[in-house]
Amino acid sequence: MHISVPPLRERREDIPDLVHHLIARLSAELQLEPVRVTPHAIDWLMMQAWPGNVRQLANVLRRALVLGDPGESIGVPQLLLQPPTTAPAGPALTREEGSDEAQIRLDQPLVHATDTLERLLIARALEKTGGKVERAAMLLRISRKGLFLKRQRYGLS
Repeated sequence: MHISVPPLRERREDIPDLVHHLIARLSAELQLEPVRVTPHAIDWLMMQAWPGNVRQLANVLRRALVLGDPGESIGVPQLLLQPPTTAPAGPALTREEGSDEAQIRLDQPLVHATDTLERLLIARALEKTGGKVERAAMLLRISRKGLFLKRQRYGLS
């Protein structure tokens, strides 16, 4: 009998369930209190290429549990405590330096393309306003708090 299991990058919809299962298993194994994984962290995990499949996902979660503060939710910053081991499946969006135009690949998962575009727009707005957050928020037509949260989510300072 031959069972074919597609790679994790081809079944991204399984990642949220795998994350919850792995967090419960790893927490018990490491004798830690199970923690919550933020929706933004789940989105970030779903954007990764995962060439190491579930084993690599488990290693990233293990590091976040071990290096994170006990009882604290796992967010993108906790997942980034180690250097990134993978790049997304390819650039969803490209932009020439100094240009206000970008090209988007249409064969990317929607969440990856929109996050990449949002990150690029925020970085460009901050660049145009010389880092002035209030002006950048006005340019993007979002609140200062919304811009703060998005910058925190994407690790933009």
